[in-house]
Amino acid sequence: MEEYEILRNTVREFSSKEIEAVSKDIEINGIPRSLKEKIAAQGFLGATLPAEKGGSGLDEKGYMIILEETAKASPSVSMWIFLTNLYLKIHPDANGKQDILSGKIDVTVDLSPYYLRSKAQPLKVAGGKISGKRANVINGTASSIIVSDGSSIYAVGSGMHAVNKNHLGLRGMDLSDVDFDSSTYEKVGSEEKLRTELKNSDGEIAAIFLGVADGTMAKAADYSKVRTAFDHPLKDYTPIFDEIVAARTQIELIRYYLYGNQGEYAKALSKIKAKEIALLATRSSLQIHGGYGYIHDFGIEKYYRDAMALAVYFGDDSWENGIISEVVIGERGGII
Repeated sequence: MEEYEILRNTVREFSSKEIEAVSKDIEINGIPRSLKEKIAAQGFLGATLPAEKGGSGLDEKGYMIILEETAKASPSVSMWIFLTNLYLKIHPDANGKQDILSGKIDVTVDLSPYYLRSKAQPLKVAGGKISGKRANVINGTASSIIVSDGSSIYAVGSGMHAVNKNHLGLRGMDLSDVDFDSSTYEKVGSEEKLRTELKNSDGEIAAIFLGVADGTMAKAADYSKVRTAFDHPLKDYTPIFDEIVAARTQIELIRYYLYGNQGEYAKALSKIKAKEIALLATRSSLQIHGGYGYIHDFGIEKYYRDAMALAVYFGDDSWENGIISEVVIGERGGII
């Protein structure tokens, strides 16, 4: 539809002008506050919240376009947008919401129990305090973090001490171990509420993976036209040409299927296949660039690092496989 194409072109232009221009610096110094405020001014934060809640009132397809196009320029920025909006979906009436929507403060959702699974440390809520420690919290230095104690979820607004860790993926945001000892918290729902929101985010996660794949392969295609070997551009060599075309074909097919089918089954399939193509495309792009691909100035290695990190954070496909199983064999399978 025309409005989606207008939105895609608008986000693409913004990403090229505002995000791509500072994408290398983002990998070293993080996402600058000035960029976060520009992103907020575009209405990317609170994208799916209704207008009466201060949001942009976009549907899921429009929101996926934002995530995909920003991920092409910087996966870190796209993930920051995703986490901010996930927080707002769960807690749409948060204190300081205007500061969140304007990009002035950061918020996040602790995903560590879902990708660390049994290794995640429990939090304790007792005596008017929430306490405990969580490892590997994405954007753990945020002003407010939504966390789970295993049965309920809470928005914690103070009493958090975050220690940044060296990490390879999504360097635009910190990865922190966070100690909680706070009496400033608010229960915002059940554990199941958070799990449901994550399950419903398959299309959004697929869009981020697609953006990563598309962004890196676009750079590989451009490089193959200007880099020569034995007096021929790399694109003239069939193995390289075939890799680029094969990746592009998969990206386009997944995009066509994802945006054309919004059901649970379609989003589950798209998330799994988009993750696969992101891992394949980032590796191919790195190989096509040769040694230059590992140099920060070329902006290629970030895609490989970030695809690997995203595959850790969103790599558990058990929910998606269950959905697919019900369609393929008529009932749940793969449970042993």
